[in-house]
Amino acid sequence: KYAEPNRGYFVKAGVNLMDWFAHPPYQAKKPTMFTELFTGGLGGPDAYAPMMGNLAYTPLGPFEGYERFFNWRMRAYREQDVACFEPFEPFAYFRNFRPTELFLKDYSRNVFSGESMQIKAVLLHGGFEDREFQLVWHLEGADVRTRTVRLEPGHHVVEIPLSMPAVAKRTELAFSMWLLADGKPVARWGRFDTTFKVFPRMKLNRRVACWNVSEKAKAMLKAAGLEPVPVSDAAALGAFQLLFAQAPLFGTPAGATVAQWVAGGGHAVILASEDEAGKLPGGLKLSKFSNTQAHIAAPNHPVLKGLGSTDFFHWAGGDHYVSHQAFLKPSGGAPKVLVENGTTAGLPLASLVEIQSGRGAYLVSSLLLSAKADREPVVGKLLDNIVAWADGPKTPPGEAGLLVTDALQDYLFSENLIADDLASVNVNPDDLSRYPLLVVDARVANADVGVLRQ
Repeated sequence: KYAEPNRGYFVKAGVNLMDWFAHPPYQAKKPTMFTELFTGGLGGPDAYAPMMGNLAYTPLGPFEGYERFFNWRMRAYREQDVACFEPFEPFAYFRNFRPTELFLKDYSRNVFSGESMQIKAVLLHGGFEDREFQLVWHLEGADVRTRTVRLEPGHHVVEIPLSMPAVAKRTELAFSMWLLADGKPVARWGRFDTTFKVFPRMKLNRRVACWNVSEKAKAMLKAAGLEPVPVSDAAALGAFQLLFAQAPLFGTPAGATVAQWVAGGGHAVILASEDEAGKLPGGLKLSKFSNTQAHIAAPNHPVLKGLGSTDFFHWAGGDHYVSHQAFLKPSGGAPKVLVENGTTAGLPLASLVEIQSGRGAYLVSSLLLSAKADREPVVGKLLDNIVAWADGPKTPPGEAGLLVTDALQDYLFSENLIADDLASVNVNPDDLSRYPLLVVDARVANADVGVLRQ
């Protein structure tokens, strides 16, 4: 299968570059490499690493170091039977970098409690002849398992069984697999270590309001034990503390009703991952950028309680995507970024944002919650946290009353002014006396100026 290179570059024609994600600068199409073109030194994502020290920004987000990205890139090539890599790479072998290697094909490490599965392991044999190996694997708390495999030169995919234990809370379990040749460990890259995060399946037993959400979103809620109750008016909303709604909603009469309910102490989750149009709270704008990694920006926030720093990496489903259409990160004001996303320019995007409004708050998400709820256990944990967030203490009643335009109201809220929005209700002068401060635009108030002055 291999041709011996003459101390130069050699690769099979048509090898896909960066096979583990769709590179956004190429409109999500994978460019093809025909001769000795390698990403290193040619402006590919890993070209950033040497210039940026130990923090390399790529379309996936920031990495803790160059080594991780280097390994991912090499594995993508290995699965395409690339015969040789750049001679200037660390530890380069004159014929074949890493002559023997193994790793898990799927990068997702979040799994459900009690789940039994067949995981795919990629085994690479870089020798010239067929050879027999013993594949050994071990999940923390389980027995060591062994299988004999006979490998031709090249890469091979082997399925191995794994059964996750039943857990009551998020639990990390170490997993290792290694190759033995003639009963002895294969030198250097014959071992692979990782950590699985095991999550319990959520059964929350709670009724939540739903305003114009998709069937996928309803299925997501039901899978976590939540009962979605359709609502379409302010009177129905009054019986709930938590609402799930889908953009586009704001800028409509329905949006004004929801905004009034939130300002009075309600909590609304806006699922913005499936719609490009429509106004969003806090002036958020959707991009067309997709991410296979996202990063926790507010680890102490109740919505992210019990979640680890890598739980938003490589969600299940084969494509590894965590978010499509991430928001352009707000520069300040009321929106608080909870989960942020990276591009080649750093971390300018966000996929989960909280926006305080009056006594309540919005949680605006572009995460693939509905699309991946049946396979990604982090979704259930997020829903559990969201219910607790909605049940948490309310913001104290406002010390100011606002009868102003939406633009001025958004600005005042962005400056963390605690105030009640009175513009969407009928103004009773007797009710205004309890406010030590009123900010009034008489055109919005639609009231007699003399009465307001009095």
